[in-house]
Amino acid sequence: MNDSLRIFLIIILFSSSFTSANLFFEGNLAYGHANAPVISSAITSATNEITVTFSSRHNINQTSVSRSDFSISGDGVSGLSISSATGTGNREATITLSGDVSVGTITLEVSGEIQNSHGDASLTSGTTSVTNNGGDNTAPTMDSAITVTTTRIDVTFSEDLDASTINASDFGIQGSNGVSAAAENSAGVVTLTLNSAIDTGDTPTVTRGSGSCASNSISDLVGNTMCPTTLTATDGLSPTFTAERTAVDVITITFSEDVDADSSNETSAWTVSSGTVTATSDPANSDSMTIIFSGITDTTSTPTVTYVAANGTVDDGAPGNEVSDGESAVATDGVGPTVTITSSSGSSGATVNSSTLSYTVTFSESVSDFVIGDITKTGNSTSVVSNFAGSGSTYTFNVDITSDGSVIVQIEKNVARDSLSNKSTESNIYSLSSSSSSSSSSSSSSSSSSSSSSSSSGGGKNNCDSNGFGKNNSLRVYQVMYDNETNEVQVHAYSTCGSIQTKMTTPMQQSILGLSTDQPLLDDRIVVYSGFLDESDEKFNISIQNKRDSFSETFYIHDKSISKSYTGETGYTSEQQGMTLPIITSEQITIVSEPSVTQIVQTIEESIAIQEQILDEPLEAPKVQSITYTPEPIAEKEIKPQCGAGTKLVDGICKIIKTDEPKFCFLFWCW
Repeated sequence: MNDSLRIFLIIILFSSSFTSANLFFEGNLAYGHANAPVISSAITSATNEITVTFSSRHNINQTSVSRSDFSISGDGVSGLSISSATGTGNREATITLSGDVSVGTITLEVSGEIQNSHGDASLTSGTTSVTNNGGDNTAPTMDSAITVTTTRIDVTFSEDLDASTINASDFGIQGSNGVSAAAENSAGVVTLTLNSAIDTGDTPTVTRGSGSCASNSISDLVGNTMCPTTLTATDGLSPTFTAERTAVDVITITFSEDVDADSSNETSAWTVSSGTVTATSDPANSDSMTIIFSGITDTTSTPTVTYVAANGTVDDGAPGNEVSDGESAVATDGVGPTVTITSSSGSSGATVNSSTLSYTVTFSESVSDFVIGDITKTGNSTSVVSNFAGSGSTYTFNVDITSDGSVIVQIEKNVARDSLSNKSTESNIYSLSSSSSSSSSSSSSSSSSSSSSSSSSGGGKNNCDSNGFGKNNSLRVYQVMYDNETNEVQVHAYSTCGSIQTKMTTPMQQSILGLSTDQPLLDDRIVVYSGFLDESDEKFNISIQNKRDSFSETFYIHDKSISKSYTGETGYTSEQQGMTLPIITSEQITIVSEPSVTQIVQTIEESIAIQEQILDEPLEAPKVQSITYTPEPIAEKEIKPQCGAGTKLVDGICKIIKTDEPKFCFLFWCW
């Protein structure tokens, strides 16, 4: 018998011998028949159930499934037993346990036979691992989000998450430039750290994931993956505030968002260190309020403002979002220095027998930029401010009186600044009246001795014409000019009541403007005065006064030339109104000297009315200052040119002296 025939007979014999066994081989496992049921999966479908899914060519015979067919083991089912087992589908069986499964492994052992629907094949015994999800097949959801700080948002999920599946890149925050970190700090609560801060009143949109559910990474502990979600965060931030001391007794509170209060005067809800709160305003759905307090006079003090939640109701309208108890802020210094004028010569309102009044100016803190031109002096006496001195917070000055009357001094607001550039407040008004025998005597003698005198300094005669430029108007200022290249200051003015004294004051010095050597406008009753500033000067004050009227104004340079003209309703014809003044030429005019003027003292009844017209740039409001009259320099002689060698003076011009002597020349030599 050959080998082929032998193999064929063996196969036939083997087949006929095991027909009744109906064995089916699949890998290393043997099943009874090719149509026998095979377990494809087992999973905890509920907290106390396991669902077994079969695969076969035919459905299972559900009646063949019984509790005795299965047994369980593993730490996920420790202490549990099988209560029942039934066929629940064509290819499924449900095993009910005596209790809920726990986290851990579960092994299912098939110990009996489960037949197919034809009853001709049965499942052979074996074991399989159960996928233990605790019966949870539901994906987690993102339920809420709340702002905790301006850079933190807490997001709450429906269940605990697998921390390894959480990434910052999975989240987006409206109004912020991204999330820098995301971590589950407690079960089901993920804290998001923002790259940039949001406002306290913001409720940003929080986005988790994109695309399909399957493409998202975040999952619960049993692997259920959540779908993309978007929701709006609620406002969980309490308002914060800053404080600024804007007046001696006022602090302005600025909140981080709009707030409101139940009462318009919650004085017990706020404290000011070293002070006493006397009143508060209602923010009334705005971001600011004021606190009125007492007890602090030092303008440099920066008290701390604190909120007492138990006594207040300031919130942003969201539940629980009241200003935090103990929230505080140090008030910044926004208070300008206060200023007080006192006098050793007498109490304000008194009449004193003195020709020199002494004053002290006291600021509440050290200041800068305070100069003599910042002192405003009015009244009906003839007087001048002098002997200005001081620094820091204390300054002194005198007022020298040459005729009896009232002297009223005051410091206007905004003339000085503290170290933080806060401008000073307005001072008190200090008024004294002078009634000195010495000044009265001087007035009488000087009046009699000067009745026939005249002066060319101001262009006016000494017999005072108080109505030279209209009713009660004896002084006319036509123009003030400053040349930024030469630093020269020129003043064009004229007086019909005695000569003019023109004083120029800078923060560093005072000087008297003299008569300019060029006087081209005398025929128009205009006298030119001139002087020079230092290159470092940034402002200057011009004070002009005759025996009756006065003029004062401060000019700010700003690295530009200045030309400011003045017109008035008196002293001009209609053709002259608003006309440009004649141009000053370089021609030299000889000024004829006139008799010197004996000082005349007369009470100034009212100041000149000046209508200003700014030609170059806006200037700050003038500060009126009265200046005493003193005789001005008078040109005493004509200045003649000095001619050099070979020239002579002819009609005021140096000319070359010509000779008629013959010259002898040879080629290009002459002698």
